[in-house]
Amino acid sequence: MAWLNPVPDDHWDYTSSICILRDLFEDRMYPLTLKGLEEGMAELSK
Repeated sequence: MAWLNPVPDDHWDYTSSICILRDLFEDRMYPLTLKGLEEGMAELSK
């Protein structure tokens, strides 16, 4: 499972709910960008 986060990744450390979700997803959180989609799909294909 992976999370594509629409919030810019430079804001992730300042939002407690995002920190909680990142822990729940075991750091498989990616920005909602083309690069983030590629990284998320690469993680899911493992």
